[in-house]
Amino acid sequence: MFTNNELRRKAEEILKQSEGPNDSLGQMDVVKLVEELSIYQIELEHQNNELRESQERLLQVKERYADLFNFAPVGYIILDKYFIIKEINNTACNILNADSSNLKDSSLLPLIQPECQDTFHLSFKFTTKTSKTNSCDIKMRKPGGRSFYARLIIATDKYVKEGSTLFRIAMMDISIEKELEQKLLIETENAKKSDRLKSVFLANMGHEIRTPLNGILGFSSLMIDGENDTDLIKKYSEIINKNGVRLLQMISNILDISQIDSGNLPIKIEAFVPEVLLENVIELFSGKAKNHNNQIIRRFDSKNQQYTVHSDPGKITQVLMNLLSNAIKFTKDGKIEIGFQLSEGQIIFTVQDNGIGIPDNAKDFLFDRFYQADNAIAGSDEGTGLGLAISKSIVDLLEGTIWYKSELNKGSEFSFSIPVKR
Repeated sequence: MFTNNELRRKAEEILKQSEGPNDSLGQMDVVKLVEELSIYQIELEHQNNELRESQERLLQVKERYADLFNFAPVGYIILDKYFIIKEINNTACNILNADSSNLKDSSLLPLIQPECQDTFHLSFKFTTKTSKTNSCDIKMRKPGGRSFYARLIIATDKYVKEGSTLFRIAMMDISIEKELEQKLLIETENAKKSDRLKSVFLANMGHEIRTPLNGILGFSSLMIDGENDTDLIKKYSEIINKNGVRLLQMISNILDISQIDSGNLPIKIEAFVPEVLLENVIELFSGKAKNHNNQIIRRFDSKNQQYTVHSDPGKITQVLMNLLSNAIKFTKDGKIEIGFQLSEGQIIFTVQDNGIGIPDNAKDFLFDRFYQADNAIAGSDEGTGLGLAISKSIVDLLEGTIWYKSELNKGSEFSFSIPVKR
């Protein structure tokens, strides 16, 4: 079978021979030539069909690649060595919240936060030098200005001509991952801090329990041994009672924490008169205030006196007792003001003192369990470090808010508001 060129030369030779005056194209030659041309035509048609099918398959592959590129769950960007975006898929456009027409042929660098530029350049440089895939977590910003965390996986493009090196970048929005990671770090740190505070609490608990128990056992032993002096017996009884109250308060605090954690701390809403409630609290602490040479001053709005409101008076009394106890504890030869006011369905209680105030290093942990502000204050009284934590939990259960302001060596003011009905 003749090739294309051979068939052409053959036909030209036969045609030249037929141009002479006495020469004519032989019938057999013509038949043979027609047969060869027919075969060649069939082959050409077959080759054309194969070429068309190849072109169709290539088009399908290109379309499939375009679909995979555009609708991949990961953002893809093709960059040149000058960081110019040559191609970008739909997912990357969605992540960046911008149209491809606004991103193509523009630089990627303005979309990277300034503080992360060095990290990106180092990763890009590593891939350029080693041709190895590299990744980096950086902070990027959308064209509108909102920032987000992105993970970029950088690789060289192997399917480009020499001299036109391109880089493929896979981009994922990892903002949620970073947020969870940050929360986990905070929770881990809080857990460590709580564990440290619990360790301090447990270390002190032995002392806190033994001290009142030793007082109770010691002075009761003296009474059992036959002490007959009435005055001494009375004094011993007062000491025993004081230590018993201290021990009971400590156990009550621990039980309260347990009930709060289990969600079983009972709330009992009933009517009460705030003025009467405060007077009862003041009376309970009048002796302790005198021992510290402190004066308790009542601060009431006269128009609110004898008003009846509805909430949990027992829980409010517990919070006021904790606050007043702390005020007396950290105030010597001073004055303590305690009062309340009614405002727009809220009752606001305030306990203010002119004592030593709260150190700056204690303010961030003041309402944490087992933390004692007096850890940083030499010569302070005993305490379990649960009072303020319990107070905040009670106020939260009553759907209220507790806050404070304090200045070192000038005093503190604690306030809490509770929604009430008259």
